[in-house]
Amino acid sequence: MRGGTHISAADGRHRINLNGSGRFTIYGVPVPGQYERQHRKRCLSKFDGYRLMCRLDAGRVKLITRGGHDWTEKMRTLATAIEDMPVDKAWLDGEVVVLTETGIPDFNALQNAFDRRSTAQLTFFAFDIPFLIGRDLREVPLSQRRELLGELIAQTSSERVRFSESFTEDPESLLASACRMRLEGIIGKRADAPYCSGRSTDWIKLL
Repeated sequence: MRGGTHISAADGRHRINLNGSGRFTIYGVPVPGQYERQHRKRCLSKFDGYRLMCRLDAGRVKLITRGGHDWTEKMRTLATAIEDMPVDKAWLDGEVVVLTETGIPDFNALQNAFDRRSTAQLTFFAFDIPFLIGRDLREVPLSQRRELLGELIAQTSSERVRFSESFTEDPESLLASACRMRLEGIIGKRADAPYCSGRSTDWIKLL
């Protein structure tokens, strides 16, 4: 896409676009509860990594751990990749990992990367976006937040920043695949759920 092209969400009621400067803008964000809620679940991979919040503000980023610590300088390469995203203000919620050659997260390698202060190979998988361009999206249904997030990351050039894809297969098949691939597990989240930073009855962990 190029400047001025509109990106429509699933329900066609809110849009984002790249303006002439190549930056994202957003308008028409749905009011919470305005539309019919969908009670399906979205299944996502459970990554074996560290939870991370990324705050992007006017081209500057802060990488904040679950405990509230600023680890931006510990992950400078990743921070630079996020700073290059085509958006001025956003909060991204996700997981930082080290991937093996086969694309599987390796938690021991992640720990070693921080111990050795060698974090250039970290990858951030974003799974939610509670704030975007000054808009509070926390009460917007998960399915719509993730559509906005996916469209944003699709315009991000760095392989260090990726979208955590959701799956439509039945949970049993997903769990079997996760076991074969030696993934940590699967997370099921309600498609209509509001944003929640901690544990919630709107999502379940499948081991």
